[in-house]
Amino acid sequence: MDKKVLDYVVEKTNELINAATCNAETKASAEAWLAAVGTDQEAEATKKYIAVSLSQKQGLKYSAGRRPLPEWQPMQRRSKRKELHTATARRVLL
Repeated sequence: MDKKVLDYVVEKTNELINAATCNAETKASAEAWLAAVGTDQEAEATKKYIAVSLSQKQGLKYSAGRRPLPEWQPMQRRSKRKELHTATARRVLL
């Protein structure tokens, strides 16, 4: 990893560890990764750190007893494109 990128990731990892909202599992994997930087076990620690971080990110949808966040989709998936040269008939109440 490039020295500049490594310094940035180490800085952000330290911010994550010191965050009040960081849970124990994420904190442990982040600390293990920091300890493994520059050693032979860095690749394994990196994989574990990423896996735990992604699993925690998925869990945020249902955290703190709140209702699930909506799954945002592009407009194309939500709405069906209307056919050209068609009319929609609607009932009229008089």
